[in-house]
Formats: sequence, C-alpha cells, structure tokens
Amino acid sequence: MNDTYAQAAQQLAGLPDHMLADHMLAERARALRGQVTSEAYALVAEAIGRVGGSRCSPVELRAGIAMHQGAVAEVAEHAAWAPAVTLAVCAGALEERGVHLMTDDDAPLTTAVCLLLGLSVEHLNEEMEDEERRRAYEADVTVGAANLFPYDHLHDNRRTSPGKRVVRGPYRAVVTDADHVLLDGSDTRLCVLEDDEEVASVSRRAYMRRYERLGGVAVAVTSDAAEFGHLYGLEVAAIAPVQDDHDAVMYATTRVRLNALADAAAEHHAALRPVLIHAESEDVIEALTELLAERGLPVSTPNPRRPLADAGRPGMVTLLGDTTTRDAVILGGDLDWMAEKQVLASGLDPLSASGDMWQAAVDKARRELLPQWNSDRREAIDAGGLVVLGAQRMRSRPEAHLRALVGTQGDLRFYMSMDEDWLVHHVPKLGWRIMRDSRDPITGPFLRFGVNRLRRQAEEFVNGYRRRAADFDTVVSDLRERMEAERRALVEGDDPQAAALALMGSGREMGMRSRAAERGAQVMDAQVRHAAYQAVDSQWAVCLAGLQAMYDDYEKINFPEESLPAYLEEAERRYEAMQRETGRIMADRLLAPASAQKKGWYTAPAKRFPWQT
Repeated sequence: MNDTYAQAAQQLAGLPDHMLADHMLAERARALRGQVTSEAYALVAEAIGRVGGSRCSPVELRAGIAMHQGAVAEVAEHAAWAPAVTLAVCAGALEERGVHLMTDDDAPLTTAVCLLLGLSVEHLNEEMEDEERRRAYEADVTVGAANLFPYDHLHDNRRTSPGKRVVRGPYRAVVTDADHVLLDGSDTRLCVLEDDEEVASVSRRAYMRRYERLGGVAVAVTSDAAEFGHLYGLEVAAIAPVQDDHDAVMYATTRVRLNALADAAAEHHAALRPVLIHAESEDVIEALTELLAERGLPVSTPNPRRPLADAGRPGMVTLLGDTTTRDAVILGGDLDWMAEKQVLASGLDPLSASGDMWQAAVDKARRELLPQWNSDRREAIDAGGLVVLGAQRMRSRPEAHLRALVGTQGDLRFYMSMDEDWLVHHVPKLGWRIMRDSRDPITGPFLRFGVNRLRRQAEEFVNGYRRRAADFDTVVSDLRERMEAERRALVEGDDPQAAALALMGSGREMGMRSRAAERGAQVMDAQVRHAAYQAVDSQWAVCLAGLQAMYDDYEKINFPEESLPAYLEEAERRYEAMQRETGRIMADRLLAPASAQKKGWYTAPAKRFPWQT
C-alpha cells in the first residue's frame, strides 16, 4: 500500500475502539462523494486486527481491494478469505446502498468488524417473515447463502400492491467460492412454484448480472478469466495463485492405473504418511474402495460436516469425492473435532446441555487429547506430511483446489490412463496395441505437453457451451426484465391507469376515463392493480413455459450459435402476443359496465393461447 495508508494505519493504532466508528462516519461522507480512500482501507484493516488478533497481510489487503473494485480475487489459502472479504464488504458499505455478502457460513469476522465500525449487519434465513427480511435488506450488510437472494427477488416481483417489497435494488455483492457460484452454478434455474406450476424463474447467472458492482474470491480462477469476462464483465486478479509444481503419471488402462494408485497408497500408509485420495467418478470410488480393502488399508469415511477432520492423522487413508470443501487438512488431525467426538461418545448431548457445560467438557477433552495429538502431528510431519493421490485428471480449476489443499505440507500426484474417455480417441491404434498390456508408467518428453493440450481443448468445449447457453438465457432474461418493469408500473406505480392504457392501447382512453369517473380514481386504481397482477402473472407463466420449452430443445443440441437469431425472433413474437392478450383481458375486466361485473369477476385464462404452437 502507499504512504497514506501507512500513515493512517499508524495513527489509527493508538485510538480506543469506540473512536473507530466515528472515523467510519467520516469515511462514509467521503465515499458518498465518490472517494473510498486509503484511510478507509486502513480503518477496516485496523478493526480486523482488533477483532481477529492480527492485522491484514499484504495478500489480504490486495485481495480485498480487488474485490471492492469489481474483480474476482484468486487466493489459494482459505485462511486469507475472511479478512479480504471483510475489507471488501466494509469498504462497499460506505456507499450506503447495501452490500450482499453471499457465503455459506455466518461470516463471524465480517459481522464483528462491521459492528465495531458502526455498520449494521443482518443474516438471511429461509424461515424469515417479510418484515424480518425487509429489515435484513435495509442493513448496511446482508449476509446469506447465494440462493436466498434471487428467491427474494423473484417473490418481490410477484407483490400484489405497492409498498410490499422487501429487497433494496441489487447494487453490490461479494461472493465467496465465486468460481462455483458464478461459473459452475451459472445455469442453475431458481423457480417459484404454485399448485406445482412454475410461475417465475431466473437463472443464477441472470440474477447476478443485475448487480452494478460485483466481486468475489476463489481458490483458482485464472484459467477461467475469459469466462468471467464474457458472462459478467469481471476481471480476475491473481493475488496469491496456486503453484503448479506437481506432476502426473500415465498408465495404459484404468485397471493398471488404479492398482498403481492403491499400491502407492499402501506404501505411504506403511510409512505413516496421511493419504488423501480424490476421485470424481462413483465407479472409480467403488473400484478403489475394493482395491484398498484388498491391501488391508483402513479407509476413513468423511463426515459431511468436516470431511477432512481425520485426513491428517498418521497413516490415515481418506477417499474424497468433492474438491470444493473449504475444510483444511491439519497434520495430526483436527483436535477440536476429535474433542467434540470424545464428548459426544461420553453421552453428553449438546442440545440438552448448557453452553457452558458443553464447552467445559470439550475443553477438558481437548487437554486430554493434546499430548497424543502432538505426538501424531510430529509423526505425520516426520513421515513426509500429507500426500494427495488424484485418481483422475480433472479440469484446471478443480485440480488447483487439490493443489491448494496440499499447499506446502506435502505432495500431490495425478494418475491417468490412456483408456479414459477424454484420451482414448487420441491414442493411435498401433500405439494402443503395443502398450495396452503394459503395467509400467508411460513416459515421453511430449506426454505432459500433449495431455495438457487435450485438456485445454476439452475445457474450451465446456466453456464454449457455457457461453452459448448464456447468450440464449439472455434472451429470456431481457424479456423477464421488461415484464417486471411493466408489472411494477401497473401494480406498484404511481399511475396504474396510464400504465394500463399503454398496454391496452390508446383507443381505450375514453373508456378508462368514463369508468374512472363512475367508480372514483382510487377505486379505479385498485381495480387496475388487481386486474394487472392476475393477468400479467398468468400470461407470463404461460409465455415463460413456452420460452423454457424452446430453451430446453436448444439445450439438447448444445445451443447452436446460428440458431440464436431465430430464438430471439420467436421469443419476441411470443412476448408481444402475451402483451396483446394481457391487454385484452384487462380491457374486458376493467371497461365492462358496472352492471355486468360480479363479485370475483376475474376468470383465469385458458391454458392454451393462439401464440402457442
């Protein structure tokens, strides 16, 4: 950081806690004038140090600033995420337009730092009532799982009268595990159902693109920089990338490959090294389980809450199927987890015991286990530390997650075979016949280069598919935004009658004025809103079903780029037909003589309409 930051950090270090919030008020005033200064970053860093015990490292500072400025920061060490995210969130909150922190935990560091600095923080959950949700979104910082935010957005766009919305317009979001949320989960469709009919939906990608300011953090994203740019207009900042200094070994067949891996696991187990084996395929996991059992190896079954809690114990063999876990491997094992298990085994129930009683029992167990844990930890370190064996080569990003898991405390080796689906078609027939019976590793100066080139080609195919899917999804997303804007004007706007005339056509103006004179302006406004939300919602549900069916058909043929203009044209035609039908229904209901109207006068439309083919 610059000299201004260093000077501010030195001055802030001597202030009492209560004065930090006063300085935060001054920084808010600057931010509202468009200036987030070095002093603001220094202030948040000081608060992080006081809450967390240590001030932000240079890596954490750079990552936090990158996120605040609208980038995805690549940081291999999970331990650096919380301070970096906290810096980005607090800096973003200075603008007083709300920050949405999308994370799978309760963000304890961020919460504590915000409160110390005088920022309000609320946490979303699925059981909240509307008023609770409204308070949560009015806070400076709203914390919740990534899926909760778009669902609240969908429900807000189905409100039936003004003043019922709970969400402030999406402005700024900070996303942890950004690669999984923004890329791997980009096609995820979030749906609202009523009597088993889909009445509203949005893809995660379409929702996330609504934010004016978006940033995040992930273990490995450099290889997907182009995807972040194409889908969200985001840059990638390689703050502390994973080091790629591990090699792979190739065998002729899957059978030979897995036997070689099991032999290596047995060798490391005998040397008391902790062994972590990763495999994505259920078939491979099942085969490895049998091979390891044949060699008498005790295989740990990962606990869903802490899948790697025992993975660092000497000689432990763990099979892992998911690289996205934020759990870390602690050499010697996770002492806190071991202490909790010992207390549970004693019969003490954390649900019935008081908090103090439970914590006292855990602390006692921890003290009892500490000598053995120290011995186990030293044994694992002396044996060479953790060894990770990859049973399959993966895409660049998941492999980087494994490299980050190993870090500097062990070794990583991937095992491949020439009969894997993504390789077998590239092996010359003659070479295959010569090598298929070999049990020895296959070597050669161009092997690594060739395999990496083939993998890049496979990844580009996946990325190309995702880009095309995004282009098709954008067609539906744009129409959804138009519908939501029209619905807001009709149901929540200040002049619903004018919005209704825009939909029904100017030729209905005299009729609208006449009915408004008969019924009174307020009654007419209420009737317009009532008719509008029923007509728009029912017609959009039908139109959306048709658009989604077309989208699903294109998905089956990998979203051909040349078909996009035809899809856009047909989608526009269907939307215009929906508008005409909505306007006709509203005109029939609103402009009918008062004597012709009955209680409960709105009738749901038929399931099929002329534009449906």
